[in-house]
Amino acid sequence: MPDAPAAPPVRLAVVMTVFNRAELTLRCLEGLHAQHALDRVDLDVVMVDDGSTDGTAARVADAFPSVRILRGDGQRFWNGGMRMAWADALSRDPDVTLWLNDDTILYPSALGTLLDTLESTGGVPVAGAEVIVAGATVDPEDGQVNYSGVTQHPTRRLRFDVIEPDGRPQRADTMNGNAVLVPRAVVSRLGTLARAYTHSMGDYDYGLRARLAGIPIWVTPEVVGDCPSNPGFVPSGDVAADLERLRGTKHLPTDEWQTFAKRWAGPAWPAYWVSPYVRRTVAVLRAAVGGGD
Repeated sequence: MPDAPAAPPVRLAVVMTVFNRAELTLRCLEGLHAQHALDRVDLDVVMVDDGSTDGTAARVADAFPSVRILRGDGQRFWNGGMRMAWADALSRDPDVTLWLNDDTILYPSALGTLLDTLESTGGVPVAGAEVIVAGATVDPEDGQVNYSGVTQHPTRRLRFDVIEPDGRPQRADTMNGNAVLVPRAVVSRLGTLARAYTHSMGDYDYGLRARLAGIPIWVTPEVVGDCPSNPGFVPSGDVAADLERLRGTKHLPTDEWQTFAKRWAGPAWPAYWVSPYVRRTVAVLRAAVGGGD
């Protein structure tokens, strides 16, 4: 019997947003272009450079001329930049979109693991799969899983616990956006990331919207890459500067956190909304008087 015809490559759009991390961005793209499964995809990489001043765009254009580089205004941050990149990628009707953080260095097997998980949980052709696949990463310093799919605490509604890979796909409630596959069928139902968020919360919000719509989120059976852990909010001892930074775009902007809490914390959302501001204000004051150690 003649051999069955080979499956056509998956049209894969990779969307990224970057700012002043040229070395990391180049390492990320090197990892992407070293994937063992590149023969399974037709690759379209779209990167928003959100006002970098360290030559990121020029260096990427020189090293990876096939990457489509869009210029942001410096105010898009993660969520806004990803929305911009994704809108551009969708104009070419990809089968699947991969969200990729530029500080995530994929292992050579990562793309194969992500695609295999998508096929095993959502079926083939993958463009029609109504599932999302979240890749798990580890901190390169300590080897601990830091970004992945997460579970939502049953009573503390805005607490999310990371899922560690255990050799099989696991269901999640939502996910970190470091390395996430979203098929065309999911985009048809959910659209893209919410305009309500500038930097953070957009990834969790998208996953929770998926869950509400009955779209499963699966975590890869194994880790797909390295990514340094975000240190989060660390008080400096300057009370006025710390309190301003706490409400800033990269931490907990008041209106955006209120939107997230209203959507996902239930009737007690006001308490959930105010709680982190109270806790972190106490930490700021303790640091200012030397009691933070």
